[in-house]
Amino acid sequence: MSKNMRSVVSLSCVLCLVFAAACESKERPASPSPKNDAGENQPAPAQIPPTEIVVYTSHTSDEDSFNLRYGNLLRAKFPQHTIKFLNGSSGGSVAKMMTDKTKFDIYWATSGTYETSAFTYDFAYDLTPLIKKNNVDLNKFDSAFKNVVSGEAFEGRTYLFPVHADVQVTYYNKDLFEKFGVPFPHNDMTWDEFFKLAERMTRYEGGVQYVGYAPFIGQLIMNNQMSLPSLDRKTMTPTIASNSLWQTYFAQMFDLHSSMWNGTNPLSLKAIDVLTNFEKGTQAMMVYLPIVAEERKNIYQALNWDFVAIPTLKDYPGVGAQPYSVNFGINKLSENKDLAFDMIRFLATSEEAQRSFAMIGAGPVSSDKTILKAFGQGTSFKNKNWQAAYYHKQAAVNNYGGGPRTINSIYEKYANEMISKRMDLNTALRTAGEEATKALADLRPTLTAPGAN
Repeated sequence: MSKNMRSVVSLSCVLCLVFAAACESKERPASPSPKNDAGENQPAPAQIPPTEIVVYTSHTSDEDSFNLRYGNLLRAKFPQHTIKFLNGSSGGSVAKMMTDKTKFDIYWATSGTYETSAFTYDFAYDLTPLIKKNNVDLNKFDSAFKNVVSGEAFEGRTYLFPVHADVQVTYYNKDLFEKFGVPFPHNDMTWDEFFKLAERMTRYEGGVQYVGYAPFIGQLIMNNQMSLPSLDRKTMTPTIASNSLWQTYFAQMFDLHSSMWNGTNPLSLKAIDVLTNFEKGTQAMMVYLPIVAEERKNIYQALNWDFVAIPTLKDYPGVGAQPYSVNFGINKLSENKDLAFDMIRFLATSEEAQRSFAMIGAGPVSSDKTILKAFGQGTSFKNKNWQAAYYHKQAAVNNYGGGPRTINSIYEKYANEMISKRMDLNTALRTAGEEATKALADLRPTLTAPGAN
């Protein structure tokens, strides 16, 4: 019986099978043992009776969205089991779920949110024993996730598996470039070249202010291409004032080109405004998530646009941004940990699930390059340059735990102060470090699981 079989048969059928096996044992060779991820023989797994697995997220994602991405895959792979979905509306907040002792087996959320919930409310479960028990090949994950899946990120413990991840690309408006007679951006641009191109596209014409580019500041900080952590986990201190690379990064990404955003009518750099300006045709380029085009396809079907790769830093050639993942893990109170792990492992490492995510524009976490070729091919824009997302190697994920989300929001706040010229670079970095240090006192419960140290 193969590893993934979970059939439940009646007692009479079992007796028949046993009798038949006894009679035929001398006439046919034994069936080969199931294989693990490494191709080695291992004992057949114990049969698991039909079980209800409750999958919970504190996000507002509705059941239709859940089924489209995960539920349909899980039900097809595990037809004998029942998948029940709860979200922040149907199940309530994490605090309410824990107070009411509502049972759930699997929790899923984006990076930062996952750890904040699991650590604060003490339901994080170390997957390491199940990884070893099932001989999971962690090389199936893209190397960008090595710290997270190997346990290096959390004191030797693996609390979650990424199942898909957002990557960053450069969107550009073809009509604007043609209107102003400027060449399109391309995959091999450095940020220096990119900013020069953006400045050429920035102008006031026909009563309209056009801007070549405006940054999603939070994305650029959290998923920076240098893999700079916002927090030193050994000393539990912010890194922005102590690591000189932050000064280099802030200067290049936000300070040196701030004149583009500080004209007669300064631009709002709120994320929604950056997105809206691109979509209404007054911003030539934006560096953002490719899946947004499909999620807002009614808007993008009316635009003449395409993707190229994210620009690279000159000292980090060929390195893209850090991926930002959606993660699945097990509630330590679950009574169905083995089955829950089978399901999570299926989503995170199987070719079937990873290809399914790739098709709809949800970035796969797989190291299998053939899966990446399917990226975006099931969307409304399959003829766009989706491969731009993987033109460069993904930077190693180095912001994990609940704390960095809050720390990064502080860094973002002072990047805005610097861009608006209310603070100079050094003052912004120093003040960000001071505010982040104060915030850490309240963030400590989100940084690691209780009892992990």
